[in-house]
Amino acid sequence: MITAALGASLTAAATTAVATPLVARVAISVGLLDRPGPLKVQTRPVPYLGGVAVALGLLASSGFGDAQLLAPLAVALVLGLIDDARGLSVGVRLVAEIGVGVSVAVTADGRAGAASAAAAIVLTVLLVNAVNMVDGMDGLAAGVVGASAVGCSLLSSGRWAVLAAALAGGCAGFLVHNRPPARIYLGDAGSYLLGSAAAVLVVHILSGPISRRGGAATVGAVIGGGILLVAYPAVELTVTVLRRVLRGESPFAGDRNHLYDQLRRRETSVWHTLIGLSGAQCVAVVAGVLVLHGRG
Repeated sequence: MITAALGASLTAAATTAVATPLVARVAISVGLLDRPGPLKVQTRPVPYLGGVAVALGLLASSGFGDAQLLAPLAVALVLGLIDDARGLSVGVRLVAEIGVGVSVAVTADGRAGAASAAAAIVLTVLLVNAVNMVDGMDGLAAGVVGASAVGCSLLSSGRWAVLAAALAGGCAGFLVHNRPPARIYLGDAGSYLLGSAAAVLVVHILSGPISRRGGAATVGAVIGGGILLVAYPAVELTVTVLRRVLRGESPFAGDRNHLYDQLRRRETSVWHTLIGLSGAQCVAVVAGVLVLHGRG
């Protein structure tokens, strides 16, 4: 299984790295560009569709035989592509994200009860939006989710470990082109894809030990370990929503006051910010793996 996971990771990385410049050309030709603006940090238009390249890497490494695992990711990718091209209202996007969450609940554990399914849906919606928030600086979303995927691979087995390894490889392949200064962005398609992929993996990892109900302390430790696997996106989402609500702003309103923005305003370089936040995520993932090891 280690060989299969490693092969999937390398295949996804190579496929994504090769496909990214190609999808960038497509994005430029059809006008799917992130243009400079009040909430943008770049000074020139940057193509979207990086998420499509990552999806191609996942498909190449996992294959059509794992269509069940890839189904929620495909739905998230299409949702993001529509959002990139046309823009979706908050209400429509939320309903669609709930739909993605339903598919995640079924995929991760088809026998899940109502409470478990509801938790999976909520987690999916939160992670999709959390990764979308993190995707505001070159390389950050791919670096953070890649670290989470490595941890999930270590805690999984079978096709789940292969999917997690492929996700880590896809993020690594994309970082070849998305590292500062980024030549392409994930776009909403990519951030939704990565967020839903993280949700699929985390829900699967937690569903086993929680379903066995080893007592409140054990369940609490398992949930804590799961949070550690996605620690930085979870912190970013929580801090951002609380900040906006306390200021009387809509939690859905965009701003440039994220944790990485605040570090940049303190004259921390993009590379140092990226390494620092990704490194913190790696530490959290290691802690999560240690907490969850033996509880699966």
